[in-house]
Amino acid sequence: MGDVRRAAALYRDTNADPVEALPRLRHGASDPDDLVRHMAAVQLAFHHPRALPEAVARELLGTLGRVSRASVSSSLISEYTRATDDGEDCWDLGQHIALALARLPAGSGDFAVPELVALWQRDRQFYEVALAAVSLSFPEGGRPTASALSELQQSVLVALTGDDAVWTFCMPTAPLLAARGLPTTRHGMQAFLDGTGG
Repeated sequence: MGDVRRAAALYRDTNADPVEALPRLRHGASDPDDLVRHMAAVQLAFHHPRALPEAVARELLGTLGRVSRASVSSSLISEYTRATDDGEDCWDLGQHIALALARLPAGSGDFAVPELVALWQRDRQFYEVALAAVSLSFPEGGRPTASALSELQQSVLVALTGDDAVWTFCMPTAPLLAARGLPTTRHGMQAFLDGTGG
């Protein structure tokens, strides 16, 4: 059983003053309590992404893989929801981890990208993992060309073009791609990958 009270206090305090909370988040990311450790890691990624150690990011990725399986029942999931409940809103652990990983600097989480793509291909409505894969693979402000794409970058874009729903129903897709100098439509992305659009 996780310490919901401590995790909730860490969540509230971090959202109130992320700078002041940084030492507590760094310490909390190695807390023996699973819930407190995950809360600290997620908040560290959201508010201080460059301060998140790779080992902690890898733990978040492992947890994301476990909690995204429909058959998994974990007290960590319900405890996290309770700890982030501020009376108006609350967070799903898997969704929050995916959004947190998306905050890491592009290129710093290459180890996570194949797993994020695989998670998205298992659950096509889990758009947050697809967008996290894009964020980790392409820096904002870039102007990539198809010929200069790494194998990892190409695999992310190919996965995106393989699904119509992420273009139609996930509103953040186009702005996220535009911020990275990438085509903002499925047809445009396919042309880009074919070498005719970039």
